[in-house]
Amino acid sequence: MMPRNGGPFKRKMKRTYIRLVRLTKRFYVRFVRLRGTPQQISLGFALGILVGMTPFLGAHTVIAIFLASVFKWSKITAALGVFITNPITAPIMYPLTYRLGAMLTGFSEPIQWSRLLESVALIELLKNSPMIIIDMLVGGILVGIPLSIIVYFITHAIVSKAKKRIEMKKARRMLEKQTRSIVKTSLSL
Repeated sequence: MMPRNGGPFKRKMKRTYIRLVRLTKRFYVRFVRLRGTPQQISLGFALGILVGMTPFLGAHTVIAIFLASVFKWSKITAALGVFITNPITAPIMYPLTYRLGAMLTGFSEPIQWSRLLESVALIELLKNSPMIIIDMLVGGILVGIPLSIIVYFITHAIVSKAKKRIEMKKARRMLEKQTRSIVKTSLSL
């Protein structure tokens, strides 16, 4: 006979799902409450996405924050945007950007992954690494620009809507406070 509540695995999955939903809501609230206009926040995030598509893995955050400072966009959202490159997306993203860049520039020979374990192939790969990085940079920019544009418009719509809702709540609270104050003074007369 099966337990009515679905067992311990189902309960654990439900708790995990609830935690994930709460975490997502908390992130969303903090994201839309960031200082700056919706345009500054969205441009910072799009910049972070674009920088995150480049092959400079260790320097993404520094580059994004520096550029956001220069353009006076949101540094926090720029730093968040670079996390498009993470252990889950990098194995898909970097080969894609490399192949696209290599097709367009023709700087480096295509990597033969099956030969990579041979010492001669590894030495050849290291010799060609500057050209491979250029290929990845070109491919990353070509993939990153349209992705950044799409992310900009989506983020701008979300942040604008949320900031308007926050302003409406503030105005409503202020009006209620003024109304209570007027009623209180008129009752005391």
